[in-house]
Amino acid sequence: GVILLLASGVILLSSGFPGMGVSLVLLPFVVYTLVFRALIPARAMRRLEGKASRGDLKAILEMGRIYEVGSFLIPKERARARIWYQRAAEQGHLDAAYHLGELLRQGTTDKDLKEEAIQWYRFAAHKGHLQAATWLAWAYRTGDGIPADPLLAEEYRELAERLGQTVMKGGG
Repeated sequence: GVILLLASGVILLSSGFPGMGVSLVLLPFVVYTLVFRALIPARAMRRLEGKASRGDLKAILEMGRIYEVGSFLIPKERARARIWYQRAAEQGHLDAAYHLGELLRQGTTDKDLKEEAIQWYRFAAHKGHLQAATWLAWAYRTGDGIPADPLLAEEYRELAERLGQTVMKGGG
């Protein structure tokens, strides 16, 4: 018999018996997908984790993102995401501080976690993170997760505006 493997994941089998012709067997290569494709991300994840463990801030942030969102092979784990984000944020990484604030604020009713989230937003905003400043302006204006405060809302709106202009001019 003849076996032809098509790019679409279909296998054509020819039985080799007169009159039988070619039978079409639809096999989406479940084994291929689960084994071969799983090896590539697993290797990449090990490399990334190695870089993060050695202190590479970009890798640390990426580890946080991976555990926050989850993937085909890696389950969503907020506690692990928090560890990675906090590690980078404590070393001054502004995106990590912002994402840590987002992680702590969302999906919780714990007042202490929300307070910690606000602290991370403030840290990032005052160091130049546009999204953190924008969120704080919104939150203080609307009372989203924190008591409304028109003066602080205006302060963070102005900060966000300055940071936005800096980004638009290519300085940030």
